[in-house]
Amino acid sequence: MKKKILIFFVLTITVILSAVFFACKDDEPLPDQPEETAPLTPADETFLFDLLGADKNASDATVKLMPAPYGDSLASLNTELLSLTADHDKDSDIYSLYYCVKESTSYTVYKTISQDGITWDFNGSKERYVSSDGVATIVAGNPGFYVENNGELRLKSLDGAQNIPLGLSGSVCSAFFANGKYLIYAVTESGITNLCIVQNNTPSVTTVEDNIASSYSAGKYVFEYGDKYLSLNKRSANGSQDFTVSYSLDGKAFSSFNGAYIAADRDPASSNGMRQCSRFVANGAFDVVSDNANQDKSFGIYLYEVKNGVTTLRLFKLRQGGVAALYGNLDGATVTTANIQAQAVSLILNYQTGAAGYIDLEIFNKNGTSVFNIHIPRGNYTAYNIALSGEAISAFGDGAVIKMRLYDAYLYDIRAEG
Repeated sequence: MKKKILIFFVLTITVILSAVFFACKDDEPLPDQPEETAPLTPADETFLFDLLGADKNASDATVKLMPAPYGDSLASLNTELLSLTADHDKDSDIYSLYYCVKESTSYTVYKTISQDGITWDFNGSKERYVSSDGVATIVAGNPGFYVENNGELRLKSLDGAQNIPLGLSGSVCSAFFANGKYLIYAVTESGITNLCIVQNNTPSVTTVEDNIASSYSAGKYVFEYGDKYLSLNKRSANGSQDFTVSYSLDGKAFSSFNGAYIAADRDPASSNGMRQCSRFVANGAFDVVSDNANQDKSFGIYLYEVKNGVTTLRLFKLRQGGVAALYGNLDGATVTTANIQAQAVSLILNYQTGAAGYIDLEIFNKNGTSVFNIHIPRGNYTAYNIALSGEAISAFGDGAVIKMRLYDAYLYDIRAEG
């Protein structure tokens, strides 16, 4: 059986895109550019190049965070949610929301479904699940579970058949199902964040290397992003709230970045020009179909806002793999990977260029000899396939290096497939 190895060269998270200025006035800017914000910090730069394996001093590409676009308002509820989890069943293509509300002296979990993840009926189309003595944080998965926050945290199945003590106490900030395991992030009263992984009904607890948020009140939300992990960290100032982002390869050790990933909403009617509300991120995340024919998938994050007792549900759509990018302007920028050894017959690029943009890609074998080069034209693709030659395939088997020259282009990620 042919062994297939998939390698992701992760392009990590730093600052929001700076405004781009072009040397020639006839050149068109890249689409959808965010406004200019804070400069790149050395810590952000080091983290990116450590992951990419590039020689930091030999690369003049700029790291740019791709911020979440403004969220679409989907529905308003005349109730204040206590927790909400988004889930997408890829087999049935059904979107589900599990949410917890307080009813009298107990907490009840409900489920409502959608055919597209956009149109929801919270009044008629819903299913009542369990009632709990403590606040329930739902963990979408098969089978579905929820975490009861009543003294010692317990993982309970929605049908009531299983009840698993987690060996944790404190407040749950995130809980989701990923790669056959339940992951529960909980913050103790002393501010220490622990990760509890439950596999085959057996919990295992470890302390998170916590550069994300030091307490639940800071609003930390962790979720899976492909085979990686993101944390959205809430910041509050003058009644408005935005979210920064942290990144992890294993869900345990995170690196934080300061730029706003989901910005605070502006409201000209308020005293400081910012919308005054409480904002929360739903547990879990999922792929949603993109409207762009060249982008087969995008990534969805649900966020809900509470103001004056009314909860508004919103959906933020992100480019798949497009959390951050390496950028080269019209003068060009060069990126070189570390030595890569893998069974690979093709390269898959996730990239976007401006009107005059392109990427030149070259592969070198272990002796430093160029064995493959290609000119990649302007475009906007999440999965641009490059078939490799026999020499390039052999080079990857022994260990190869990829060198890319970016001209008016964003490179979100690159992977080798065999």
